[in-house]
Amino acid sequence: MRYYWTDEHLRRYPHLDPDIREFFRKRDSDELPARPWGYDHCYHVADSFSEFLRKIHPGEETES
Repeated sequence: MRYYWTDEHLRRYPHLDPDIREFFRKRDSDELPARPWGYDHCYHVADSFSEFLRKIHPGEETES
């Protein structure tokens, strides 16, 4: 999990996306929003199941 990457580990990937670099900046500055109990390793990836399917299978039509 990226959350636990050290600065040394990050230096191995000099071309990380700016959003990922911003995540680490916020993590190091204690600016990440608190997660509810039990959601430590849950990530919001879509607002609906159809949107989720479009993201994992781009270009394929899904039924709503």
